[in-house]
Amino acid sequence: MAEPEDISWLDQRVDKLARLEKSRTKRNNPLPLSAAHRRYVNAAGDVRLRLAYHLDPGDAILYEILHFHLSSRTQRSEASLKALSHRAMAYGLRQGGSLSDALTGAGAAINLLNDELRPENTQRDFQAIQHQRDILERSLARYGEIRSTAQSEGWWDGIPSVRRDELEEHAKLLTRIRDNVRRTQVKAPSGP
Repeated sequence: MAEPEDISWLDQRVDKLARLEKSRTKRNNPLPLSAAHRRYVNAAGDVRLRLAYHLDPGDAILYEILHFHLSSRTQRSEASLKALSHRAMAYGLRQGGSLSDALTGAGAAINLLNDELRPENTQRDFQAIQHQRDILERSLARYGEIRSTAQSEGWWDGIPSVRRDELEEHAKLLTRIRDNVRRTQVKAPSGP
């Protein structure tokens, strides 16, 4: 394939490398994936997802994707889901946490609350529900504190407007969910 004359030699090589990489990762086999290959692809994705989350545990999107990935497994591990959520909540409330960290912690508390408040869950842990509600409140309050500090110190304006809008929209969503959780009356069983 002839390269256009007005593209530099280096740009031609970069384009060729991009085409080679695309063809390397393109699946062109008409047969469906074997069970072993499907397991390999899932395991490779799992490793990459865990690594990405480990590198940036305050990223709400990575947290939510990893949480969904773990919860959608055929052999779902409640312990690993709870451990992930507890790590995210602790990370979000730590001293020196960021705006995104606090929102990630709030999202983790909501995920745990969702698991506890499912209608089919007949064995609710009322202390855990109260603890998660408290974490949700503290995480959103922490976000508000960091945001106020950012505005008073002037670094809020240094955050790109698109990112500020994302943070604000995420905070509004979590606040609406928190308000719905507040309206949910969960009563501990009465009796001995």
